[in-house]
Amino acid sequence: MRLHKYFTIIICAYLLVAGTTSCKKYLTVEPTTNIPDDQFFTNELAFKEALNGVYLRMGDNALYGRSLTYGAVDVLAGMYLAGSNILPSNYQSLYTGAYLTGNANAIALIDPIWVQGYNAIANLNRLIEALEATSPTIFSGNNYEVLKGEAYGLRAFLHFDLLRLFGKSPLAGGMNEAAIPYRTEYSKNVYPRLNGSEVIAKLNADLTTAENLLQVDPIKTRVAPTTDDSYLTIANRKMRFNYYAVKALKARVALWANNKPEALSAAQEVISAVNAGYFAWTASSALTGNEASIDRILSNENIFTAYVPHLKESYVNLINPNTNSTSFRVNAARVTEQYEGSTSDLRAQYLIRNVTGTNAPALYFAKIYQPEGINTNYALRIPLIRIPEMYYIAAESLINSDPITAIDHINTVRTRRLLTALPTNLSATAIQDEIRKEYWKEFPLEGQMFYYYKRTGATSIPGTTSYPQERYVLPLPVSEVEFGR
Repeated sequence: MRLHKYFTIIICAYLLVAGTTSCKKYLTVEPTTNIPDDQFFTNELAFKEALNGVYLRMGDNALYGRSLTYGAVDVLAGMYLAGSNILPSNYQSLYTGAYLTGNANAIALIDPIWVQGYNAIANLNRLIEALEATSPTIFSGNNYEVLKGEAYGLRAFLHFDLLRLFGKSPLAGGMNEAAIPYRTEYSKNVYPRLNGSEVIAKLNADLTTAENLLQVDPIKTRVAPTTDDSYLTIANRKMRFNYYAVKALKARVALWANNKPEALSAAQEVISAVNAGYFAWTASSALTGNEASIDRILSNENIFTAYVPHLKESYVNLINPNTNSTSFRVNAARVTEQYEGSTSDLRAQYLIRNVTGTNAPALYFAKIYQPEGINTNYALRIPLIRIPEMYYIAAESLINSDPITAIDHINTVRTRRLLTALPTNLSATAIQDEIRKEYWKEFPLEGQMFYYYKRTGATSIPGTTSYPQERYVLPLPVSEVEFGR
């Protein structure tokens, strides 16, 4: 499929969801499905629609609507009970590493991640090229800088997750081995696979560009737009790749590359924003009450969130025992291990559902549960970056240089989760293990544990006694190998 056709499909999908008839107009003008730039990118609204189309694509099941959150990557991390009569068969094949021998069921889950990830990147590249060829004067306020900053940030965000899946970790030598292409042009050109170090350099370049452009982001300036522009309201910025999402991703990238000073610096800027009241911790009262009003996504703590229109259907299909005999579930023993037997931890109290039904009782992580009448502020959203991670990154960055402050960062999260503080005399090894346990407690359904295990070279995951290192590198699509990319 030609890249222009990809772009058209994404734009039309967004416009149809938005309830407009714009696609009919464009497709009438150009029935071959290509949208010439001079017919589409003619005003600010068109640029917004193009970027919204990318966000919509990111909510696809192959990306953050499932595979890169509660689906494939959480299965790879052993977040659920495994077994042929527990996990759906394709996910069971993924969990056992059958992709290493070309198992078709496992590959069918992996290949779309690559295809849809680069599809979204292609559309970002087209948008960036159009922005750079357009006068900023057609945009209102700071929308030109904000739109462009988001596009550069998203390009880095998508490339980074592709790197973390399809390339080796730095600990395993990935900085010097071929990993993934880094596409920065909207073209059919074949891009070579860069090594980890080269990809990191390009990630940082895009993030620096995004950071500079997003200095005017209302989430940073705290200045609401003076015009009636819902795109820039502070409340909406968590649904966009905002300034603090850029800083948080910088922290993730730096820690992946074992650049702890840079990781600490970026994480601390987000922590400073928390201390300034830009983000708030979730109170226990927000997790009580009727099902529809519970803030399970911990919305105040979200830095960047995916909107997934089909989330309710997806959740029912894979995290509900009344629908299928196989599903993503845990049991009492696993929960006891994961939350260390705590009955006070907010996460254990309110973010796990005990469900009865045809194939139950069973326990399910409930962060993305979509009950009838759910509060629209929490509906159809999956957190992609949250503030606790910044405290964990800061802690890990300080283990050797300032262990007391490292423990203090961990304790900041623990006390917010109603746990007792850790002692201040822990060894470096013990601090690292506490960070691991915190990730496991904090991030079910968010897709973060696999990356943690891979980055730290874990040799086992929950439910296994051995996790071969080769299983951390997902195979490239056959077409990529055939063309030597």
